[in-house]
Amino acid sequence: MSPLFSDQLIKVATWEQTMKFRHTGFTLIELVITVALLGILLAWAIPNVTTFIKNARMNSIVNELVGDIGVARQEAQRRGRRVQICASSDGANCDTTTPPEWVNGWIILAPDSTGVQRVVKYTKEPSGAREAAKWFTGPGPNAPITFFPSGSAVAGTVIQIRDDRSGLTNPTQRDISVTPVGRPFVQKVTG
Repeated sequence: MSPLFSDQLIKVATWEQTMKFRHTGFTLIELVITVALLGILLAWAIPNVTTFIKNARMNSIVNELVGDIGVARQEAQRRGRRVQICASSDGANCDTTTPPEWVNGWIILAPDSTGVQRVVKYTKEPSGAREAAKWFTGPGPNAPITFFPSGSAVAGTVIQIRDDRSGLTNPTQRDISVTPVGRPFVQKVTG
């Protein structure tokens, strides 16, 4: 091997070792660009995550109330007597506030074998209700939803569930109405 060739090999090996150690970290420019891109991404994503959380809480509350309306209807059919579901903050009596504060919870009232109204189910303030729904309203001072033994209901009951986004162009309100045949109907309302 010629001395010139061996010198070339030594230079190449030294250069490879130097380059290995030179590229082991980030440059300041790469770091600044990465942080800037991350900031832009977060600025775009955080409002969407907040909207997603509010929508999920709203849907959870609506689903829980609609499920309990279905339970009240089934109880009326099973017992062969009138059953009511109404707003209740104490879990024992229907609220008499106008409008009723469904956000505090609700009860299902059904008569026992002697005809005395008993609480069948009490749903205390649903999880996240205070953050998701600022107020619940219904018609009249007491606004119970009454189901007959046939499963039909007194028509005209509407429970409105809103959150703090009301007034915007997002679907921020849900109206739950019970049809005369006793089925709950949920409608999204914007603004």
